[in-house]
Amino acid sequence: MSILQVAAVVSEVGDLSNYRSARQLIKLAGLNLVENSSGSHKGRSRISKRGRSKLRCTLSRVALILVARTQEFSLLHHYYTTRPNNPLKGKQSLVAICCKLLRIIFALSQKKMVYDKNMFISQDHPAFMYMKSAVKSKKQQHKFDSVEQTAVQSHTLRRRPDRNLKVRNSIICTRSLTIMQRGEPITTP
Repeated sequence: MSILQVAAVVSEVGDLSNYRSARQLIKLAGLNLVENSSGSHKGRSRISKRGRSKLRCTLSRVALILVARTQEFSLLHHYYTTRPNNPLKGKQSLVAICCKLLRIIFALSQKKMVYDKNMFISQDHPAFMYMKSAVKSKKQQHKFDSVEQTAVQSHTLRRRPDRNLKVRNSIICTRSLTIMQRGEPITTP
């Protein structure tokens, strides 16, 4: 996160010691889920949007940047959108990442710690386990490397940035998984 983004979040939230839990921050941003139900009718769950819209906007912009530029958030976004049980759509995944970001900010302020990306996803996290089962052999790793080369060289992928982004995210996820398996620290490209 840049200094301006941190300043925007802090200006909307205020003093973080005034909050007892991260759930209060999520409600302040209007990112909590509500369901429109009545009697036997069960409605769809959606975010409430009852909080501060500028905070929600700032968090969504930060989440987009983090998914595009950091390996740990990219891995988490890829897991949310491709998991076998209840896969999320792209925007739903970004909302979940915004909530995760608020929880991280709250925990860091309460424990007075500095963010360490190696503590973000543990070895037993479902995203890590899912990606571990997805990449079983070096042949698949070689396949993803060849996909990256074709994505750079292919003229059709340059015309379709959404597909190029999906290929790039899957490449980042598989590379970060192999780096985490080796025990090396994750570095952003």
